[in-house]
Amino acid sequence: MRLICLSRSRVRSRVRSLALLAQVEAAVGFGEDVYVSGDTPSLGNFDPKHAVQLFATTRSYPIWESPVVSVPKGRVVAAA
Repeated sequence: MRLICLSRSRVRSRVRSLALLAQVEAAVGFGEDVYVSGDTPSLGNFDPKHAVQLFATTRSYPIWESPVVSVPKGRVVAAA
């Protein structure tokens, strides 16, 4: 899994969160879904009921991508 920060590298100190995108390479069966969860509210706090669903297109498969989520600035994020 790759977690990609979409915010600029020079972030002003008053910014409290950063935009994050998750990418996962997963060859799954037809009709199966891929989710990511992590230790922040925007990633579901490791609760499967609140995990973020990833999406793939016929052009990007087997790479799945999350919608952009916001995470606290300066915090190490754990995700699975």
